[in-house]
Amino acid sequence: MRRALSIVVALFLSLPAFLTAEDLTVYSTVTVGKKTTQSTQVVTEDKVRAADGVTESIFEIASGKMIFIDHKKEEFFETSLEEMEAQFAEIDRQLDTNPMMRRMLAGKDQEVNLERGDQPRTIAGYGCDHYILTLGKGLRMEIWATKDLEVPSTYFEARKLSYAAMGPAGTRFNKMLEEMQKIEGFPLASDVSVKMMTRKSESQSEATEVKLGPVDESVFDVPAGYSRGKSPFQQ
Repeated sequence: MRRALSIVVALFLSLPAFLTAEDLTVYSTVTVGKKTTQSTQVVTEDKVRAADGVTESIFEIASGKMIFIDHKKEEFFETSLEEMEAQFAEIDRQLDTNPMMRRMLAGKDQEVNLERGDQPRTIAGYGCDHYILTLGKGLRMEIWATKDLEVPSTYFEARKLSYAAMGPAGTRFNKMLEEMQKIEGFPLASDVSVKMMTRKSESQSEATEVKLGPVDESVFDVPAGYSRGKSPFQQ
């Protein structure tokens, strides 16, 4: 379960999670903690594939189907939004006996604040404005967005799907999602800091290249010869 969640968090906190009428490929540099990797996101009208060279995830937005691939083990497992929701419903029931932990995970009673930053940047050739989102003292997200690329309506549907994969902790990001809709433009970089008790995690992502153009459907295939594993969300 922890391995599955780490894949989701690492890839989708860094992912400019959007959908567009034109197929899109985004190459980014992603840093999680002290580890820096190169990631690729392939986006079509109804699918998103995110890869960091070791793990990959494929999201089908309409169906809620998700595939997670581990290249080191040459394995993959498939799950769905419904399956994850059932697993997290059980976690929610367990959290009912620990109100303090629930408040920390869900960020209840904490205000979300969005403000315009003063550090504009040029990213992958696009001029980007700076925004700062905070949820209480535990979550801070800086975003650089360009007005030269349009944010489609399905942008927020993709975000909700990725946050749902995080379970109760994703509630924090869903609260921020409402404020994100006020941002003008298309996110190309992010800097996220999360504090929980004595623990702190940070991740940064910055697009280095953006390509517009058709993507072959085979891009979303699982590599031949990989074995299917059991979804940890069934356990």
